[in-house]
Amino acid sequence: ETVTYSNGSWGIIIRMELLQPLSYSLYSKPMSRDEVIRLGIDICKALEFCNRSNIIHHDVKPSNIFLTKWGGYKLGDFGASTKITDSQNQDQMGTLKYMAPEVYCGKPYSPNIDTYSLGLVLYELLNVNRKHDLASKEAALSQRLSGAPLPPIPGVDKRLQSVILKACSYKPEDRFSSPTEMLNELLKLKLNKT
Repeated sequence: ETVTYSNGSWGIIIRMELLQPLSYSLYSKPMSRDEVIRLGIDICKALEFCNRSNIIHHDVKPSNIFLTKWGGYKLGDFGASTKITDSQNQDQMGTLKYMAPEVYCGKPYSPNIDTYSLGLVLYELLNVNRKHDLASKEAALSQRLSGAPLPPIPGVDKRLQSVILKACSYKPEDRFSSPTEMLNELLKLKLNKT
């Protein structure tokens, strides 16, 4: 729920008492394809709400995604969020590991930086069992921010990979135009399960 205060500032109210950060369980057991798709669907719905409220979250990452006791996912921690109209300020906000290249480079950005970050989260969740040393992680981050496409995810079907890699396209115009567009693709995957 968004609220506007008498001084013109705004805020978001989220009930968090029954939620656990995804990062707590991220490496304890791998998530299934269906669980990753459900997380993507739930967070796309949260990002739709953000768009309707003219908000860019700026920091979609596992520690800001919360698991409910009913198995759903919520987006939290709006401390870095801005109004969409403020996005032209080109401030570098968010967590580097999940940051869109245009934010990192100080270029103008749009709300699709949030679906970009969500794509990276889904990519990471499907790669959670792959081991990387620190040097390769730093090299991969540098390559990604410089425009190198993400490598394919071993063992993941082409349709799900296509959705994730589109969300993580280097050029903003090659990404989903909205969380709704990404949501619709994830819903098709959920329904078809192939």
